[in-house]
Amino acid sequence: MMKKVSVCIIAYNHEGFIAECIESIVSQKADFDFEVIIGEDKSTDNTLLICKEYQEKYPEMIRVIERESNVGMLANWFDTIKEAKTEYLALCEGDDYWIDKYKLQKSFEILKNNPKYSIVTSNVVELSNNSDFKKYDWRWDKKRNVFKFEDYLYQLFFHTSTVMFKKVSLPDFLYNKELIQADIPLFLLILLKGDLYHLNEFTSVYRRHEGGITNSVQNKNDLKKIKSIKVICENINRYSDYKYSKYFYLKNKIELYIYKYNKTKQNRFKITYRFFKLLFLINLMFKKNV
Repeated sequence: MMKKVSVCIIAYNHEGFIAECIESIVSQKADFDFEVIIGEDKSTDNTLLICKEYQEKYPEMIRVIERESNVGMLANWFDTIKEAKTEYLALCEGDDYWIDKYKLQKSFEILKNNPKYSIVTSNVVELSNNSDFKKYDWRWDKKRNVFKFEDYLYQLFFHTSTVMFKKVSLPDFLYNKELIQADIPLFLLILLKGDLYHLNEFTSVYRRHEGGITNSVQNKNDLKKIKSIKVICENINRYSDYKYSKYFYLKNKIELYIYKYNKTKQNRFKITYRFFKLLFLINLMFKKNV
């Protein structure tokens, strides 16, 4: 049967986690066929060996993409996504895992039955120190389940391991060397194609640890982060024919003054950041009520 969904995993030095990740995906209960594509980024541990063992166990389902050299997190994500031929894709980093056996089925049905949605997300459980579990619903407006492009730009509110989305083409700027985030530009591109539906359920666990992707991006130099956001805003703004210019202007201002405040701890920068954040929110509320 023709596969309906591709689950893309990226893995690098995840030998202690990757088996649990794969097991949580292959055990999904769905009334359609799906594939699992693993982008293995030249790990220095036994991650590749474990991935190949699962490929041998599930040859009709799992495909391992071996890198000849380490290409880095961003290129590994986007190259792995490009391998998918299905209309719908789901993502999971190799150190995270799913906890809802019907995660794929629920997300697939929402997207299939609602053409106005381009992406489905859900709540997440954070695991730190291999023992401390915390549940998170990161929505900034918990009264809503449907969000638009500008809502995500205002504030990120879901984890990568929870998403399923309709396939989009990936422009070359995603490989810009100044980018340090893969998720933000990808999800903005997806949201140009339709709205987001948030499933108010806990479907996945992400690990907070020294080698994790989320942790590594958060620990990046603040100046690198602000440069990355600027590249994202400039390119997505152009890609969208400048439809969201005022929102990108506000986003850049917010990130700039967060950077200045973190650098100096001067309250004037904190006040300015909050002012632009409030201005962004007022614009969202005004648009919602028009």
